[in-house]
Amino acid sequence: MGLVGSSKRIPQALALNPNYAPAHEFYGWHLALVDQPDKSISELERAQELDPLTAEVGWSLGVSLFFAPAT
Repeated sequence: MGLVGSSKRIPQALALNPNYAPAHEFYGWHLALVDQPDKSISELERAQELDPLTAEVGWSLGVSLFFAPAT
């Protein structure tokens, strides 16, 4: 699918089920890869709100925060 496909399909998945934490997490990673760290962190924070007990989501957010440029 690649980055182009995921940039269209993940928002579609979120439109179908906005409370699906893995979709927010995957979209957060996608946004990080296309150099949109603020949006990435926002999506990962939403994933953590939806699924606070999943270690993977917390790890993803931590990595994204670590590599985000200082503002």
